[in-house]
Amino acid sequence: MSDKKSNLKKFFLLDYTDRYWKIRENYISTTNKLLRILYYIRLKRIESKTNSELGVSFQDSSAEFASKPYFPHGLNGIIISRKCKIGKNVTVLHQVTIGTKITTIKACSFNDTIAPTIGDNVYIGAGAKIIGNIHVGNNVLIGANAVITKNIPDNHTAVGNPANIFPTKNRYQ
Repeated sequence: MSDKKSNLKKFFLLDYTDRYWKIRENYISTTNKLLRILYYIRLKRIESKTNSELGVSFQDSSAEFASKPYFPHGLNGIIISRKCKIGKNVTVLHQVTIGTKITTIKACSFNDTIAPTIGDNVYIGAGAKIIGNIHVGNNVLIGANAVITKNIPDNHTAVGNPANIFPTKNRYQ
């Protein structure tokens, strides 16, 4: 009896993270326009339920992920620009924004927008904001509520608003 209850709980818990990435993989790989529209609608429904935006676009290119990021708190309030690139083994906590910088009002056509590039093995703390044409290196730790507007080299830590950047000692060795 307990197996049936646990199966029902798993069915109704709606693990949006895994479901989202399966649908996203299908959306990106399909060429059928009707299926693509249906996948897009399902992705946007999940995003609206979780108050997130993970860089899926129907008109132009979507955000590029080297591998599926780890979301320990689910998709709660995560905003990722359509133009950004994210590396492998990235951990993103809740309420994180990885956004573009629009340089002029005319940039609404996305010709002048510039988005961040996130390296491999990056930890992004809760509420962090990464904005503009910046590069976050490999093996970087970004603290909670940090505001990142400058490049972060490999093996560094960024904390605070505005972010103070300093080397990370013995973290990844």
